[in-house]
Parts: sequence; C-alpha cells; structure tokens
Amino acid sequence: MFDAHDFARADTHGPTDFTGAPLGRAKECRRHGGQRFRKPSNLQRGVGRRQTAPRADEECRSLVWWPRAKNANDALQENFFGAFRAGLRYTRSSRPLHVVLLRAAIFFAFASAVWALLPLVARQLLGGDASFHGILLGAVGADAIGGALVMPKLRERLSSDGLLLGAAVLTVIVMAVLSLAPPKIVAIVALLFLGGAWITALTTLNGAAQAVLPNWVRGRGLSVYLTVFNGVMTAGSLGWGAVGTAVGIQTSLFIGAAGLLVAGFIMHRIKLPAGDADMVPSNHWPEPLVAEPFCP
Repeated sequence: MFDAHDFARADTHGPTDFTGAPLGRAKECRRHGGQRFRKPSNLQRGVGRRQTAPRADEECRSLVWWPRAKNANDALQENFFGAFRAGLRYTRSSRPLHVVLLRAAIFFAFASAVWALLPLVARQLLGGDASFHGILLGAVGADAIGGALVMPKLRERLSSDGLLLGAAVLTVIVMAVLSLAPPKIVAIVALLFLGGAWITALTTLNGAAQAVLPNWVRGRGLSVYLTVFNGVMTAGSLGWGAVGTAVGIQTSLFIGAAGLLVAGFIMHRIKLPAGDADMVPSNHWPEPLVAEPFCP
C-alpha cells in the first residue's frame, strides 16, 4: 500500500490529482474500475503473479480513501441556491432579456405547429411512411447546415429584427404549402427552406440572449432562455396536437401560419436589444468604513 512517503515522492516526480495522489495511478485505477492490471515480468510469474492483483487493489483503495485537503472558509463564496436566486433576480429585472424571451416565446409558439404535425402530414396528407418522414427531417437538417454557412453574409445586409422577420415569413410559406397537401418532391423542397428559416431564428435569438447578459450571470440567464424555448415547444406541440384533433391537420397548419405571420409583423415593432450596453460593474460606491482591518 501507499503511505505518505510514497505520495510525497510521487509529487516531486510527476503531476498529481486533486487528492494529492499520483495522477497516473489515479487515472489507471479509475480506468479499470478500482483494479490495476499490469503484465507480470518473468520474476513475477508463479507466486508473485498471485500477489499483483491484491496489491493493486490495496493501492487503489488507498487512493480513494486518501484524505482531501479542505477548502478554506470564504464568507464571500456563493453557494448553489444563492447563485440560483441571484440568476432569477437578474432575469426578472432585466428588460432587454424580457424582450428576447417574449420574441422567442411568440415565434416558437406558432412555429411549433409544423413540428407537432409533421409526422401526420407525412403520413396522411402526403401518403408517406416512416422513411419519408425521415427524408423530410433530413431535408430540414441539410438546409440548416447551408443556412449556417450563409448566415455571415445575411448579417451584413439585415439586422437581427430583419432576420427574425424573414425567418417567420419563410416558415409561414412552408406551413401554407404543407397545408395544401403538395406532391412529395414539393414538400421536400419546402422543408429545405424550413431548415434555413429555423437555424436563422435560433441563431438570432441565441445571439441576442447572450449579448444582453453580463459574464457573471450569462450561464444562468441562458438556462432561463432555454427553459422558455423548451417549455414553449412542449406546450405548443400539445396545443397544436389538440387543435389538429379538433379541426384537422390542414386547418391547423393554416391557423398556425396565419398566427405566425400576424405575430411576426407585430413583434417586429418590439426591437431586439443590440447588446451594446456596458456590462462592466460601475463601482461608483465609496469604500465601506470598517471597525477593524479586513484581510480577504
């Protein structure tokens, strides 16, 4: 087994992990699930080979139970729940982020209709099977890659609001075409355009959300944005499925297209934040007066 002297010698000759143990042995033990195996030499064959596995097991147990160094207590250190509450407070008070969340919620609430109803469109309206549905999804993914490639040129000519409006209009056209039960080849071409519109909307909204968040809360703010995105897509899928059951697939697609078109032009008046605000702390308050010297 390892003792303190073994770890001291290992520390001077090579890297260690956070426990202070030799990094190579720790990785080797984890790789083999607590057992370290090695090819025995000629002197280790026979009785010596029987002792190799137990000794390796003892070494790994010593690595696991080696006492860790305790972190120093820091009164300014933020725990998980405190950081969680701070992130919620910031997202609740940040108006630019509210604008991004509102634009995202409205867009995805109507655009989720095509995703919720696409399997039924492929089977009932277009007369396809599961393979054809996969082809439609592949068309969306193919043009999403193409849209990502031309996105830099589009950003040079259009603003974020223009890109989002264009994505909404293109999605409306695709939904309207699918509601007419077109031939299969026309549906595939329409789904190609849907992929470009979808990646344009996603990148535009994601970029706007990141631009309005300071570094210290960016991860927590983006988690709120993703929660809104996934929640709206989930609720929209349930809602459009219920609408499709009540009024039919074609009517549901037409209602979704009309709602997205109207909402897209209305939301275009609420401009996305440019993200050019200075997020550096102002530090305008004076240094506090303390009764005793404070050493961090």
